[in-house]
Amino acid sequence: MENKDSRLIAGLKHTSRTADLMCGDFSILPLFYHFGIELGFGDEAVEDTCARYGISADLFISMCKVYTMPGYVPDCSGFGKEDLRVVAEYVHQSHVYYLERALPELDRCLDEVTGYYGEANRKVLKKFYSDYRREVDKHFDYEEKTVLPYVRCLLAGGSDAGYSMADFEDNHTDIEESLEDLKNIIIKYLPSGAPFELRYDLLSDIIRLGRELANHTVIENRILVPIAMKIENDGR
Repeated sequence: MENKDSRLIAGLKHTSRTADLMCGDFSILPLFYHFGIELGFGDEAVEDTCARYGISADLFISMCKVYTMPGYVPDCSGFGKEDLRVVAEYVHQSHVYYLERALPELDRCLDEVTGYYGEANRKVLKKFYSDYRREVDKHFDYEEKTVLPYVRCLLAGGSDAGYSMADFEDNHTDIEESLEDLKNIIIKYLPSGAPFELRYDLLSDIIRLGRELANHTVIENRILVPIAMKIENDGR
């Protein structure tokens, strides 16, 4: 059964109040954060908030729906270069947040928890997490050094005969899967040596990051890629 929050997002309009949108479904908070949208909306409409930040209201509404409605696939045929620029900046700012805030906080929490365990348990957790961090760093590095520069080239009217968005789709790894494995290990096997509160803090951080990364991936696959491919094909 569809809940009240999903109905609110499904019926989202340009004239809907931004504050109602945020209060109606807090899972979209990262979307506001990565766009740098300040709090304090008053009774401002979504279209007015978007206009202040140079975002198409149609694009923003599509991104809200992708974030909150599993299986939702937006129609990207009406989006163009300016929308691609906005989505590319969202992707970049997401990377900045993950690498400079979310992941370092997870590093700190894991270090604190594993400090309570003996060498054997500590090594297993550290090894698994280190492998995951390398995978994440490689994933974001590829997007920052290959994908986003290619998108900027498209926006400038250029092209790269050796690369296309189809290559991105082929190389787009699922970094949430390894985090899911780490979550399951902690739920099933983490010993009770560390304080109860710390273990739950660690699990909460992992679950929250996993959800954000899943939404980040869906935005790339269902909005960034289709718009870029459209511009590859027709130049606008």
